Amino acid sequence: MLAPQDAPSMPELSFACTLFTAQPKNMDHLMYHVVTRRTLLSSLCLAASSSICLQLSGCAQLDSNLTPSQYLDQNSTNIELDQAIPWHAFTNVDETKVFLAGEYHGLVASVEARKAMINCLASNTDVRGILFEYGFGAGILIDQYLQTGDEDLLEMFMNQASGTFMGRVEERDFLQWLRAYTADLPSDKRLRAFGVDVDHQTYLALYALNQLVEQHGAVPDAIASAISSISTELKGHTSTESPKDLLNSAAFSNLRSALDEQPQACSKFFGDDLSTVEMLCTSHERAVEYHAMSDSSQLETGLRDQWMAKAFAFVREANPTMNFFGQLGYAHTMQSPTKTQANTQVGDLDSCMPFATLLNEDSSLSGKICTIQYAYASGDQLADCTSDLDLSDFEPWCGQDTFFNLDSTGSPFMGEHCIVLDQASSTSSTTDYLQKLLLLSNVQETTPISS
Repeated sequence: MLAPQDAPSMPELSFACTLFTAQPKNMDHLMYHVVTRRTLLSSLCLAASSSICLQLSGCAQLDSNLTPSQYLDQNSTNIELDQAIPWHAFTNVDETKVFLAGEYHGLVASVEARKAMINCLASNTDVRGILFEYGFGAGILIDQYLQTGDEDLLEMFMNQASGTFMGRVEERDFLQWLRAYTADLPSDKRLRAFGVDVDHQTYLALYALNQLVEQHGAVPDAIASAISSISTELKGHTSTESPKDLLNSAAFSNLRSALDEQPQACSKFFGDDLSTVEMLCTSHERAVEYHAMSDSSQLETGLRDQWMAKAFAFVREANPTMNFFGQLGYAHTMQSPTKTQANTQVGDLDSCMPFATLLNEDSSLSGKICTIQYAYASGDQLADCTSDLDLSDFEPWCGQDTFFNLDSTGSPFMGEHCIVLDQASSTSSTTDYLQKLLLLSNVQETTPISS
């Protein structure tokens, strides 16, 4: 997802939160949701009424005498973001195959938390795959950067990412840190990068596609024109152009025709890379479809989350023994949809299926996904990314970066104490949506590369 290059500054008593359910109408603007102190108080009032309704309707109750405050006291860990999160902070993750952190894009603390998470999980688990909210093709290039350290490749990526949450000084510094961190690992432990979003930056997808073409030999005559158009189109553009300049890519259109009309010639030429080429082509098509809907003010109907699940399934099939960590926008990481999210993203609850929710439909992953929700504190004010959570239980920890387990034995958050304000079901528990919460105290914004 994109964050505006000219994001508004945050007043002392307000907090701008991006609603991570849609791309903006253009590449430079986002829809912002401002959580003010008044909004927070209103949310707390709603939480109180929701609590009464929960008691009447009844959530699954656990045998526990701990109040939420007492439980959090016993299941919280103060952390330092310049260090790995202590492994003892995590509980009930022995069977976890996918860790998903839900962030607010464009904050320094979000970038620092991602580093601390990777440092912890790569050191203590079998996590080797890092999922990015980059396009599928962009992820191929970032993976190449991790393995080779080619700074020219990183610079090209940053040029195309200008004006988005990716095109920030801290994001570039993070990728350089991740490259150095990976290079120091044993060869069988090195991290891999995977982009699971649609390819908003067509140039990067086209570049990745052209690299695949160059790895193969003679082009069959039946697809020669389609293949040559890839390099021709790439040479006709620069990596500093606006990403939208290539949305109507003739090269991808020609390639789709070749894949559909000349499948044998394509299979002969691309060999084992054919499935990757198919994914690149489809990723571009989904991006075109998405932006057409966004430009006409239509709701996205979950297009991106559906694609993200498809992209992840492709990655996982190619790496069946790999476990994963991904830090994505909040709306993609909730394991159940909220009504607010559904109304904003797709228009109705039945159609709202966040990425993490879709992953849980896979029997091999169900119950093996851990969602870590990030929340942020500015002074004495708490805010999650979409105002869907009542965070009043966590107020005593304002000002200190703190990690909370919500799913340990005896947790009231696994039972009737649900902090989700606008639940899909009156019988939902907090841990139906998320299992951990990381409270971050720094709301400083990241710096655009151009600055």
